[in-house]
Amino acid sequence: MSRFEAIDAVGDAELTQIYQDIVTNGFGIGGKPINFFTAMALRPDILNVVWQFTKAIIVEGLLPASVKQMIALSISRQNNCQYCSVMHSGALEAKGVEAMVVESCANDPDTINLSEPNRSIVQFALKSARAPHHVNDDDHRNLAELRLSDYEIAEALAIACLTNFIYTWADISGIHSDSSNLF
Repeated sequence: MSRFEAIDAVGDAELTQIYQDIVTNGFGIGGKPINFFTAMALRPDILNVVWQFTKAIIVEGLLPASVKQMIALSISRQNNCQYCSVMHSGALEAKGVEAMVVESCANDPDTINLSEPNRSIVQFALKSARAPHHVNDDDHRNLAELRLSDYEIAEALAIACLTNFIYTWADISGIHSDSSNLF
């Protein structure tokens, strides 16, 4: 059971605007934002900042949407976040990613069956989330040799940070998984 009440935006113009942007950008079911966002709406100021950060990283940017979801799924499973795992698995399936690849991201991301540079960027993000103190210049150099720009590397790092934040929020707030038909 969620520890925070899901907030309805009725009568709140600021919250209505944020919710509409969330849903318009693909993070809603039946015209309402997913549980992660509605549980955070107790504090619209925080919700707005988190949504803007999420949108900048997940909706916008250079990395392919499927790679972003693979990063998020790998980190979610590492963190044992059921909510996040369900959401990101559903997103990958909806994007047409093969079940074998989704399963590999979820269960064995170190041997993920992806082409370069996607495999390396997923592994870099996972390492960044798992053991940031072990990320070093060689990691950056290896990604640069695969022709990943600093922008793309920073984006992967931001996805790792965001995913860890979402995991912490989802776990502590006790939110339940939304429909896997979201995406």
